[in-house]
Amino acid sequence: GEIIPTTTVPGLRMNIVPFNAALHACARVGDWHGAVAGLDRMRREGWLPNVVSYTSAISACERARPRAEWRSAVALLREAEEANLSPNLLTYCSAASACVRAGQWKTALDLIEEARASGMTVDEVACQITMRAWLSSTEKGRNEKVLSILMDMQKDPGLTPNIQCYSIGLQACARLGRFDWA
Repeated sequence: GEIIPTTTVPGLRMNIVPFNAALHACARVGDWHGAVAGLDRMRREGWLPNVVSYTSAISACERARPRAEWRSAVALLREAEEANLSPNLLTYCSAASACVRAGQWKTALDLIEEARASGMTVDEVACQITMRAWLSSTEKGRNEKVLSILMDMQKDPGLTPNIQCYSIGLQACARLGRFDWA
C-alpha cells in the first residue's frame, strides 16, 4: 500500500514533514517507485519538495534492488538543481553512489567533481564513493588512483579514512599484487 499520508484525516494539519518521513522510509527500503510517486503526490497536493525530499528519493534510487536506478537518481538531482534547491553533498553522494552501484563509474566521478566545483568540501563518504568508482573503472592506473586518494586522505587533517576506504585500498593493493603496501 501507499505510505504517503493522506490529507483527509480530521484534525490533521498537513505539512512537508510527513511527506519527507515517507520518502525517507522509501529510501531505507530502496522503494524508488514509491519515492518518485511520493514526490509527484507532494506536488499534486501543493507542497514543494525540498532538498531533503529529493535526497531521500535519490537515496531510494541508490538502494533499489537488484540494481541501482542511476538514471532516475541523476534525473532527480537535475530536477532539484532546476528547482534552485541547491543540492548538498549528501544529495550528490547519493546520486554518485547509485551510479557506482550500477556500473556507471564515469558519471559517479563527474558528479563528485561537480560537487567540488560548486564549492562543496568533500568528506570521507565522497572520497569513498570516488575510490569505489575508480576501483570499478576500466581505466589504466585505476588501482594507483584509489591508493593516491587514500594517501591524500591520510595527509588531510580534515579527513579520516573510514573502514570502507581502507577496505577499498586493500582491494587495490591486492589487484596490484602489492601486499607489502597493505
